[in-house]
Amino acid sequence: LLPIFLLCSFAIVLPSEALGSIQVLDIALTRNVQDREPLGQYTPPAFCEKDQARFGQIPTINLSIDHNVIFWNKIASSEAQTLRHAWHKKTEEGWTSVAQIDIKIEKSQSYRIWSSKDLRANLHRGEWMIVVSLADDPKHILCISRFLAQ
Repeated sequence: LLPIFLLCSFAIVLPSEALGSIQVLDIALTRNVQDREPLGQYTPPAFCEKDQARFGQIPTINLSIDHNVIFWNKIASSEAQTLRHAWHKKTEEGWTSVAQIDIKIEKSQSYRIWSSKDLRANLHRGEWMIVVSLADDPKHILCISRFLAQ
């Protein structure tokens, strides 16, 4: 029993890069999804801040026209697991968690997932951040994307 426990403990403390079993291939902030593909993407296009830092402009959602945003991802994973989309809104106190959606995925080189948020002009104006992570290890961040609702 002890050797098994030590082996499991070793696997848990490996850096996330060493696990290498999952990768976000593409993302989009969009109005709709059709045939598992984003349709009506917001502009400018969304990007993973984790990979590109915050140099580009973030997508803008006009709340007088649109009342829903969909965060779409294409994932490559070497095993079935559960991912989390954690939606946060920036407030005067910092980032406030608004929703956490856990999404089960299967082993695939091109698995598409998405979650959505209804937006109301009187409640949801401002900057938003969506963090993609492993549901059972939220510190294993795969992607961070932001958008502005105005």
